[in-house]
Amino acid sequence: MINNTYNPLAPYYDFLAGMVFGKSLLQAKCHFLGLLPPGANILLIGGGTGQTLPWILKGHCQNQVVYLEKSSKMIAIAMKRLDKKMIERVRFIEGDESNLPEGEKYEVVITHFFLDQFKDDRLTALNHLLYDRLKTSGLWLFTDFELKKGQPHYWWQNILIKTMFAFFKVTTNVEADQLPEFNLFFKQLGMTLIGEKHFFKKLIVARVYKK
Repeated sequence: MINNTYNPLAPYYDFLAGMVFGKSLLQAKCHFLGLLPPGANILLIGGGTGQTLPWILKGHCQNQVVYLEKSSKMIAIAMKRLDKKMIERVRFIEGDESNLPEGEKYEVVITHFFLDQFKDDRLTALNHLLYDRLKTSGLWLFTDFELKKGQPHYWWQNILIKTMFAFFKVTTNVEADQLPEFNLFFKQLGMTLIGEKHFFKKLIVARVYKK
């Protein structure tokens, strides 16, 4: 069953994110888009309102995107960002990973502020599924919040993350209640880290992994 709990939040999502993080979220998501290979078949999962779609398509005129998002209203907003030529190169799919086209593989997988929604068991299964859908030597562009255990960080960052999880638990019934140790999951997959950049006092990280 498709759970559209993000639908009520969709019209306000970008405004609320901008109020808290300014341009940091978009900067992080776009930072490694220049590494996209020309003509790539790209899976963008949990793309939300599609802020990065024009960036992905404008500079890479042959790229094709599968845009998987379970909120119909998020998809509607994303579609409005694109002109006619761009929208022809995007296949919008309303649903979750179970709705991925059977047997399709991709040169690039993109997860921007998506994997933080899931608890460890679901995250492990999801990451293995996405890894299997990624072609040999393919790229995984990952962007998310991160608070590494045992490493120093600003006192307010814990409060902000806890507040965010509480907010999304109420508004979207999000599964997770804390940030996973993302680096451990990618190590389990055996992927190679080829690029990393931090934003917003290192609360946000963008990474590129290669299969």
